[in-house]
Amino acid sequence: MLGNRTPSTLPRLLPIILLGGLILGWPAYWNGYPLVFNDTGNYIAQVKLRFIGWTAPPFYSAFLSGTDLGLTLWGPVLAQGLVAATVVVIALEQSGLRRRWGMLLAFVALAGLTSLPWLASQVTADFFTGIAVLSLALLAFGRPVPWHRWVLPPVALLAILAHQSHVPLALGMVAAAGAIGWARGGRRAALAILRRMAPAPVLALAIAFAVNLFGLGIPAISPFGNIILAARMLADGTALDYLQEACPAQHYRLCDHLAEIPPGGTVFLWDRPAMWDAIGGHRAWNAEASRIVRGTIAHDPAGVLRDLLANGAAQFAALRTGESILPWPKDDGPRPMIARFFPAELQAFDHSRQQRGLLLADVRPFERLHVPIAWLGIAGLLACILVWRRDPLVPGLCALVLLAAMGNALLTGGLSEVQNRYAARLAWVLVLTPCLVLAARLPEGAPGRLPGAATRAG
Repeated sequence: MLGNRTPSTLPRLLPIILLGGLILGWPAYWNGYPLVFNDTGNYIAQVKLRFIGWTAPPFYSAFLSGTDLGLTLWGPVLAQGLVAATVVVIALEQSGLRRRWGMLLAFVALAGLTSLPWLASQVTADFFTGIAVLSLALLAFGRPVPWHRWVLPPVALLAILAHQSHVPLALGMVAAAGAIGWARGGRRAALAILRRMAPAPVLALAIAFAVNLFGLGIPAISPFGNIILAARMLADGTALDYLQEACPAQHYRLCDHLAEIPPGGTVFLWDRPAMWDAIGGHRAWNAEASRIVRGTIAHDPAGVLRDLLANGAAQFAALRTGESILPWPKDDGPRPMIARFFPAELQAFDHSRQQRGLLLADVRPFERLHVPIAWLGIAGLLACILVWRRDPLVPGLCALVLLAAMGNALLTGGLSEVQNRYAARLAWVLVLTPCLVLAARLPEGAPGRLPGAATRAG
């Protein structure tokens, strides 16, 4: 993809990284406070209260505690902006767009035309999905200068650990990149890609496994993942069909509550407190959920696969930005944790546009741009694969990003719940990647390109 070999230094780029990070945080400034999600309280609490939640690993919580300085949630938002700006600057450099004003225009475009600023402004691990995918893609099919090779692996490691779906997604990207390299350049090319790309996902796998083993006593990457998967199968109906046949002969605590499970969604995980109290709570249901998952797959493997693919396809198409910026009720949202750990910010939180129900209307005009632009990005990825199919890097980069989007859809909507935020968190990478490829083909002297930053022939 990227033939720009002009030396670069991180200190020279720090001002544009700082400015880019500030630009990407504009929704938080407009809101009057960092954007939050229902899980924000859980993320705040895990490290501070020393527990590991069943719905999320503790690593994003550690990131929050390391950047809030015990003072403010503005710290994590500023840090997220800087992380995003750093990875975007690396990508722009590798495409040959190295003039500062050209980079500045790129940040303005990303801030207005993509979901990135809404993710960078929100205290949620969803922000790190696109960072993980873009970092790994650049390691696999980029042309990094030395400081890129120092920065990208630790950033990728942090991003992979942030969300439990990122570990299998990253490992799948490693396998896909290795296969692409082998198909295009043989064993040596595949091994070169794996040497650059695999350390961060493999280390993330080891860390996640170790934390769950020693922290929970469960040797698994996602120790409570079967609860979510069983709920998905119940919502799809395959697990209900299985239980209706199995309950007379097998003892499942859930058998007494089948009438309380509505079809079509997994919201019953959160809005049936009496049912979960009777079962013993979510954690206590984990072993039974695992049995239900295994039994459902054995009972109707074709139905499970059908639903996985259908849900994944629906998730891939769910690109709207504003789903997670609704106001969150005071009793079950992040407000109690903000009141406990950031009491000086409680008034700003309560009076933010999000909590007053105004922010959703603010995002609608941007959303009308984000969705078609994201689809144009997908079309651009396919076009780049075809047009530059003989290039040594472009098809691999674009195919890897597109496969990552498909994998993200299967791991989230396919195995959990179809939600717009799961697709929106990766939509900006789908737009940026073909733009990078096109930028690398600009002639010398074009806006943003430095003389001597020649491109590879397509």
